[in-house]
Amino acid sequence: MNPNSDEFLSPEERVKMRRTLMFPEEFPPEFKNWLLDFMGVNAEIQQSQVRGLVTSLSPAFDIITTNQGTSSTSYTDLATVGPRLTNLGDGVYLVLFGCQVNVVANIFGGAMSVASDDAAASDSSAFAVQMGTAEGDNVEFFDLPGMRALLMELTHGGNNTLTAKYRFTAPASGSPPSYSNRWLAAIRVGNV
Repeated sequence: MNPNSDEFLSPEERVKMRRTLMFPEEFPPEFKNWLLDFMGVNAEIQQSQVRGLVTSLSPAFDIITTNQGTSSTSYTDLATVGPRLTNLGDGVYLVLFGCQVNVVANIFGGAMSVASDDAAASDSSAFAVQMGTAEGDNVEFFDLPGMRALLMELTHGGNNTLTAKYRFTAPASGSPPSYSNRWLAAIRVGNV
């Protein structure tokens, strides 16, 4: 008998089959085990079939080597704005940023953060350094490298911008550091 013919299953068998297929949790354990083995060996799942999967991890990256500083105590641009990443699609991003903090005074402090179209730069998402005391330690010129990693959700209509911002964090008697080799990278890791 041909399994594709109408006579292969009786009307009662068809009703029972429909009911069984409506409740796959009631399938016999032997069938479930066989199905898992079969899928593991024979099935090919296309990337497009996995909801939320990001198929390309191409990072956006910008670097500015110029050594510049600011005495602003709120987050601001330096003379050379950035680094800045533009035209980022909506999604969840792993955002990495850092710089070389250049010190020339006894008391200093500086912070680097990232602003997006939807959120201002803030200390809660900053990389910061501070050194010295009110009495003033004998600090020689040196550089402090540092970086930070964040997960950021960008949802500005498919055209997002990230911009690095800086601020002076030490007491008024201190001297602001400068920042060089500033870099910013963003890797899309998920959908929103």
